[in-house]
Amino acid sequence: MDQLWDNVNSPVENFPVEIAILVVIVFLILLGTRQQIGGHFGLNRYPKLVWMIELIGFPVLIVSVVALLRSMFANYLPGTVSADTFDKITATLLWLAGGWLLNRALELFFWEGAFRQLFDNEQAPRLLRGVVTASIFLLTLYGVATFVFQRQTTGLLISTGIIAGVLGLAMQNTLADLFSGLAVTLDRPYSVGHWIELPNGELGQVVDITWKSTRLRSFNHSIYIIPNRLASDSIIHNYNLPNKAYSAWFTVSVDADAPPVLVRRLLLDAVLKSSRVLNEPPPAVRLFDMTGQPYQYLVWVYFEDYMAQFMGKEQLFMNIWLEFSKVGISPAAIKYSVGTRNENIRPDIHMATIVDELRQIDLFAFLSPAEFQSLEAVCHKSVYTAGDIIFEAGAATESMYIVSSGIVSIKQADRHGQLVELERVGPGGYFGEMALFTGQLRSTTVQAVTLCELIEIPQAGLEPVLQAHPDILEQLGQIMATRRAKQTEILDDHGESTSAMIMRSASEIVAKIRHAFGVTVE
Repeated sequence: MDQLWDNVNSPVENFPVEIAILVVIVFLILLGTRQQIGGHFGLNRYPKLVWMIELIGFPVLIVSVVALLRSMFANYLPGTVSADTFDKITATLLWLAGGWLLNRALELFFWEGAFRQLFDNEQAPRLLRGVVTASIFLLTLYGVATFVFQRQTTGLLISTGIIAGVLGLAMQNTLADLFSGLAVTLDRPYSVGHWIELPNGELGQVVDITWKSTRLRSFNHSIYIIPNRLASDSIIHNYNLPNKAYSAWFTVSVDADAPPVLVRRLLLDAVLKSSRVLNEPPPAVRLFDMTGQPYQYLVWVYFEDYMAQFMGKEQLFMNIWLEFSKVGISPAAIKYSVGTRNENIRPDIHMATIVDELRQIDLFAFLSPAEFQSLEAVCHKSVYTAGDIIFEAGAATESMYIVSSGIVSIKQADRHGQLVELERVGPGGYFGEMALFTGQLRSTTVQAVTLCELIEIPQAGLEPVLQAHPDILEQLGQIMATRRAKQTEILDDHGESTSAMIMRSASEIVAKIRHAFGVTVE
């Protein structure tokens, strides 16, 4: 270390005074105009570049200032300050500057860089950063005392250890909180912003983790102050891990007079119409218990996070009430339940027929009542559970499907052979019409995301409809061409769904429909 300092000190003694004055003047100018320079040249947006400039500039500034002071004292106050004093001042300032630059480098390159990447863009806890900063400057002071002032620190460390032992006994609870805080910071069972619950019922959002305690903000906007040693030794329920999505489930009681198939469908429709309920993971509706009166139905949904459940449940309950009221199921007095108020009065519950649902589909809006009845005669409903494959790519064409309730996922293989989800179709939507109308094999794979009820329309039922209404072929072609363009855009990752391409595709589809169903042009 002595040899290193001799190498540094030699150029300091011979540093030209003119250059030192120039460096100091430039520094003062930059200090006075730092805001204007940072804004004009955009340096404020590049803190790492500024740090690299500081890495070179600070040592040069320290050497220049000391060289200038050495020259001034030698010329005007000779003999008042020894050369050794200037050497120690220079070394001390360089050590302190090194510690400051090291701490700033950690802030820029580790805490705001690698640490955020390692912990999903979460900010490093203040406690951990404070401990590391304090350690850096303690080591800096140790280096100054040992290598600059040549002080033996062994005796100081021994005496300090004895004092630390005495203080440790007197402050064991405080030290336990400190090390527990470090353990919480490193193990990260919770972070600032997480909602947690302790075994004795304290529930709140973490707003701060200090060296001594964790602070929770409760629902009534008060603060729980929990010693870190208690938090680290307790079983903690973290509502934000392993991810923010929060699962909630509840049961709905419905009178046994209501058909379970209808009730389950209405509950699922209410869930799917709730914008605050997540589609992934998919929601679930199950008949939970029918051994007593009323029947119990389980509704299991996911919300964006713990706090989102409160607004989400309100929206979901309102949707359930609306869906039940459409078919004549009236609310009961029991919370979250529906049923009849008077056992002697049976509710007038009416289920939607296939015709009722077909009337809601744009493809069949032109049909007459008689044609609806004839189409209903050949249609039938099928139920698929979550995960069931409805049909796969390459299968033969026999029918198209209308989603009566639930959600299905339409997938197609990309250029790499990987299945890509093109879209999800919910109640009132339809799929499978492309292959059915054009007579081609299935080009997509369709899978049930939730419990689904589908109306299957066979090809034989559509032939008389198309023969009687050949004028709708243009509309069919436009609808299917638009869907094909959107799917192609997703698979190819570029936006080629122009109007010209849709029109050209529509013409090709219309020609294929005419050929498949034998529809002639008048």
